[in-house]
Amino acid sequence: MTTHEIIDEVAGFYKLGNRSVKTESHFCLYNGPDGKQCAFARMVIDPLALIEHTNARVIIQEFGMQILKPEYRGHDAEFYIAVQRLHDNKGNWNEDGLSEEGKIKVIDLKIKYPV
Repeated sequence: MTTHEIIDEVAGFYKLGNRSVKTESHFCLYNGPDGKQCAFARMVIDPLALIEHTNARVIIQEFGMQILKPEYRGHDAEFYIAVQRLHDNKGNWNEDGLSEEGKIKVIDLKIKYPV
C-alpha cells in the first residue's frame, strides 16, 4: 500500500469510540480493551507480540519490516510513528470519524509523505 492508502485506511476506520485506549487513563494501547487495536498494531502480523509504550521505530529497528503484514511494508519508520500519532491524538477524532483537527492532520501527513 502507498502512504496515502495507509493514511486513508486509518482515517476511515477510527472514530473517537473505537480507538485502542486504556479507559481510566486514556493512554493509547497497541492492544486495548475489547480487542481494539491501535493503527500500528493493525499493520503488524502478530500484534500481541508488541510491547506497550514502545514506538514503531524501535519495533521496526528490532524486528525489521517483516514484523509488518506485507501490504504495509516498505516505508520509513518515521511514517509509521506519524500514523501511530494520528491514532493516539484524541483531538483528531470525534464520534463520526475525523475531527476538523484530524482532517488537517491527514492533509499534513499526505504532504509530508507523498505517494
